[in-house]
Amino acid sequence: MSSADELERLARLHQDGFLSEEEFRVAKTEALGRIRDRNTGPMALVPQAKPLETRTKQKTRWGCMVPMLALLGGAVWFLAEFSGLSGVGRKAPVDALADRIRQPQVMADEDWVISAGGSRWLEISLPNSRPVLFEVTGKKHSGKGFAVYRVSSEELKNLKNRKQFRHDPSFHGEKVTRFRNLGRVPAGSSAFVVVNTENILDPIVVRVRVVVDPAER
Repeated sequence: MSSADELERLARLHQDGFLSEEEFRVAKTEALGRIRDRNTGPMALVPQAKPLETRTKQKTRWGCMVPMLALLGGAVWFLAEFSGLSGVGRKAPVDALADRIRQPQVMADEDWVISAGGSRWLEISLPNSRPVLFEVTGKKHSGKGFAVYRVSSEELKNLKNRKQFRHDPSFHGEKVTRFRNLGRVPAGSSAFVVVNTENILDPIVVRVRVVVDPAER
């Protein structure tokens, strides 16, 4: 109903005797008030200062975020430091941290007697990639040298049968009287082998040391 219609309806009711003079005056005043409200619309909202409690919560929230951001920055640095983002050939962060925590496991630290033209080996199995130290030192009849290898268990079968075999070039020496290498060995079974390749008359004696997760990394 429009503003004019509402006032006209009240006037007819007053003329027909349904509204007294006082009732008509009150109803007319209320109607004019409603008309004025519709025409002027809602009052503009005035910005109000945030309550002290809200400001305190915001400060507390920012205070908590500062150490979180610092922690996040440290995590990013850690990943960059060990995962290769800041250099080539870096270790994965989990592996690097695990290397520092693990204790050395001495798999062999003993003398091996190897027959002329023969070989001897040590098989180990790793659940995941680990640093391994392989050290061999000639002690007797080893002046002409010997050969050392690291091969998988499958390739060890070929080596024992004197067939062509594949080996890890980082753990390999030919005609050496002393060999030492510290390198990362993948998960699975591996064999560290010493072969008496040069002495065909006498057995040789060598000192063999194999350490998983050595202290000197």
